[in-house]
Amino acid sequence: MAPFPKTAIFNYYGPATRDTVPEFDDTAVLVSSPGDLAEVELPLRDLRTSEGGSSSSPLETIHDSSSHEEIKASLDVLGFTAFRHSSALQAPPFTARSWLSKELLTQNYFPEVNAYLRGALGATFVHCFTYALRCQTSHEDVSAKSVSDNGPIKRVHCDFSEYGAWKLLQNVIALDAVHAFDPEGLVPEAAKGKQVPPPMEQYSGRRWAIYSFWRPLEPVKRDPLGVCDPRSINRNTDMLEMKRGYPAIGETQAPFEFGALLYRPPLGGDERHQHRWFAISEQQPDEVLMIKLYDTERDRPYRGKYSDETTRVAPGIPHVSFELPGTQHQEPRRSIEIRALVVF
Repeated sequence: MAPFPKTAIFNYYGPATRDTVPEFDDTAVLVSSPGDLAEVELPLRDLRTSEGGSSSSPLETIHDSSSHEEIKASLDVLGFTAFRHSSALQAPPFTARSWLSKELLTQNYFPEVNAYLRGALGATFVHCFTYALRCQTSHEDVSAKSVSDNGPIKRVHCDFSEYGAWKLLQNVIALDAVHAFDPEGLVPEAAKGKQVPPPMEQYSGRRWAIYSFWRPLEPVKRDPLGVCDPRSINRNTDMLEMKRGYPAIGETQAPFEFGALLYRPPLGGDERHQHRWFAISEQQPDEVLMIKLYDTERDRPYRGKYSDETTRVAPGIPHVSFELPGTQHQEPRRSIEIRALVVF
């Protein structure tokens, strides 16, 4: 497999001024106008070349699916993890077209992801609330409300802000299906209150998080998915919240307002905040990249095998699809993402 280049171009919200907060519309995370895009060349670290312990950190690698301790630690410390995971849809009698069937996904793939997250993370409740198939090279119809069959998102973002995550939780709780899956009331009662989000320094309910379970359907030849170490982000200056609409997640529900995050380029001169990017070269269909989108434990002290006195639990992290030079002629990347609400 060909290794990644040492650097890559990442698309940020720009210019890098910090004195104004822009107004966004629903398409801001999907498309870019010439005046609000900053292309920044930054170092790129390949998680594949870290296999076998060559990385300075045992978490910055591709794990076996059974390495639950390392997978949990990676999510807590880095906000992302990579591991091998097979699906029944990858073997006969299923075919490549099986991934395009919502019925087959809900009957086969959703339960697989649910079971794996329960076992690997020790979760008490998991609800896979939506999925995204990406089989195009760009968002050809950015006005579409469906999350299926879109192209890669090529602007650095995180799907949920604090406000957005709690608005999503409220809407997930309203689903009849969740009541059926949650007979003991494990979903936090705080989400049913009027204040969204509640004061997090006072929050003492169950820990819950939102994750993306992302895998390619074919070996990735173009537009790989990059993830950023949140410890390298200056959240006071680099992060912007945008309010936008979220598609209905149940047949009886309507779209609702939520919040997502966009990111500015790193400011020069601060080596701590130079945005450390990772990806997997030629990522394979049995290699999952799992990304944290929100966590109520974020910024609280992390106590685990890979901690020191300063380690904090990672928040939802920036991620983006980036271009590899010379790959424009390749077929569009095909991938599937499951987004899951996880309660511990």
